[in-house]
Amino acid sequence: MMTADYFTAPGLNMPISVQEMLRRTFRIYLSNILTILKVALTIFVPAQIIIGIAGKKILPWLAHIESDLNEEIEKDYSRTIHLLSTFPYFVLLEIIGCLLYSMAEAPIVEITKNAHAGLAKTTYSEAVHTVKDFFPKIFVAIAFMSIASSVALCLLIFPGIYVALSWGITCSVIVVEGKGIKNSMSKSWELASGYRCDLFKIYCAYLLSYVLLVFAINTILFLLLSPRLVRYIFGYCIPVISFRPLGLVLRSVVYFDLRARKESLSQTKLLMEIQAKASSAVFGIENNVNEITDGGKAEGSSDIEMMEYATNPGWAAQSEPLKKEGSGGVWDNQGSAGQKYGDFIS
Repeated sequence: MMTADYFTAPGLNMPISVQEMLRRTFRIYLSNILTILKVALTIFVPAQIIIGIAGKKILPWLAHIESDLNEEIEKDYSRTIHLLSTFPYFVLLEIIGCLLYSMAEAPIVEITKNAHAGLAKTTYSEAVHTVKDFFPKIFVAIAFMSIASSVALCLLIFPGIYVALSWGITCSVIVVEGKGIKNSMSKSWELASGYRCDLFKIYCAYLLSYVLLVFAINTILFLLLSPRLVRYIFGYCIPVISFRPLGLVLRSVVYFDLRARKESLSQTKLLMEIQAKASSAVFGIENNVNEITDGGKAEGSSDIEMMEYATNPGWAAQSEPLKKEGSGGVWDNQGSAGQKYGDFIS
């Protein structure tokens, strides 16, 4: 069933509206809130528990280092040894967090994609199914981007922000377009080009709202003299579970907006792109999806005909195999190892 059209006018060359991006994000979030919260609970709660347990391993080292910082100058060598011995724990904790949180990327992108395409609301099982298809690529991409952004941030603050903004929609490219890691990062960089200042404003607005929310909740709990466990649950865990998915939706909304501006992507063309990928997955047909996304279409066909094709009753019957679009990837037994590696990276 066709729903609201979230697309910007094709080819629009104007600054991205922060208000419009947040409005679309909240509409998609609220209209799919039950599915999104189920995904968040499934992924974020175990992630918080695991990270909390892993973090306890770091605390003794941190306390020891803090005491060392107050010692005499001749103990510098000892402090260096402690810092070096603590570093693997920080790396391990970062990897665990990256691994666990990245599992939510594909389901949230899938929900946002179907909302933009005007399809029926994504169910929990359909959303979670995408983890199997895209998780390996997304995890590797996020791990690489995190390391690169951290290195750039250590050099200077600006390069780190620049790199993070440029690669910020890589996961959306992986899920929606099915590209490999290298091409997805390249596509993200290309889409962000010319709009990085707008993206910076959008993400700052989101982060500021998140910080204010957490600060307000914790202030209220502190004034009520709530126990530490209550403050941890309601002041940290619940905001993470409810607000972090909103940021993932926002990134996907930005991705579709940039494609509309630079590739004239519309709801109709997105529907055709989805159907082309579904047909390719089912029948093994190599559909020229680029002709659709770049504005091309069959000779003599109109946008109305394209929409009717994508929304006819037979389309719904054929759309189910779309959930298998990740088949042929690293998890199945088809294809050679070299081919799988090439599809995974490129």
